[in-house]
Amino acid sequence: MAIDGFIGREWLLRNVGCICKRKFTSDILLVKHIRTVLKENKDILVLYPEARYTLAGTNASLPNSLGKLVKMMNVPVVMLKMHGHYLNSPCWNLTERGNRISAEYRQIIPKERLSEMTSEEINTVLADSFRYDEYAWQKKNGIRIAFPDRAKGLHHILYQCPHCLEEFKMDSAGSRIWCDACGKAWTMSDLGELQAESGETEFPHIPDWFEFERRFIRTQVESGTYRFSDDVTVDSLPNAKGYIRLGTAHLTHDANGFRLEGSFEGKPFLLVKEPKTMYACHIEYDYFGKGDCIDLSTLEDTYYLYPRTQRTVVTKISLATEELYRIKKGSEQIG
Repeated sequence: MAIDGFIGREWLLRNVGCICKRKFTSDILLVKHIRTVLKENKDILVLYPEARYTLAGTNASLPNSLGKLVKMMNVPVVMLKMHGHYLNSPCWNLTERGNRISAEYRQIIPKERLSEMTSEEINTVLADSFRYDEYAWQKKNGIRIAFPDRAKGLHHILYQCPHCLEEFKMDSAGSRIWCDACGKAWTMSDLGELQAESGETEFPHIPDWFEFERRFIRTQVESGTYRFSDDVTVDSLPNAKGYIRLGTAHLTHDANGFRLEGSFEGKPFLLVKEPKTMYACHIEYDYFGKGDCIDLSTLEDTYYLYPRTQRTVVTKISLATEELYRIKKGSEQIG
């Protein structure tokens, strides 16, 4: 469990068996804890390898090290996959809708097969098993969600207009999402589909719109034009006692990765996270009423960064982090 989940309940969570983790860090101690659970305690380990919320109701990339971990531990791999949780309370609007949910529970890799498989083959099986699309599941099962504010907050993930291509000019309320730049608007049906109020419906399927944004970022990353730069308010979470407001620093995200630079209590501060060290990053929308944020971790601390001037930008930063990692790791493999 991520360290922020321990705030105010650390004693309880540790006593029921939760292992504390800082997101997107290479942590050898965690591997030792996992081994203790499986080998010494002969217990079951529950792992959430995506390590973040689904933004558009679809699966996220998994770390390449997951296959190595599974092979090293040499135990059966079982998956519990839930459907409907995202639809009930998406991360961009947590108000519960009350729709039904379902679950699939199955063994995906028997222990006997692990000795015959490479870590790459294990990763392939895991990636295939993790594929899901909540909006496709909703439509297939005819789950109608008549919640009046079902599109409110949707602009957090659909931040780029597919009609005029302007970014960060989208807004939403009720069952509608629209672009303040060109005026085009879409309505979200009770089956989770989008319909343009006039003209072409570019993406009736919400995940398709989301992937359109990813492709746009990919071209920016490949051409060297992607860059984010803004002052950010910085909160620190060194332990589970709570957040500490450090002050203001400057965050840059580009082909060189993340660079957080500032001065706290008269001392210079610098945190650099290169693209190949982060296959993804964790973001939050309106986190505890403080605004949208990105969190970056070291093994000793987690920093929650709130952009000061740029609106609804954290989704783009999240997508850019994934694409920068893929490009950097891909170039290493080619070289």
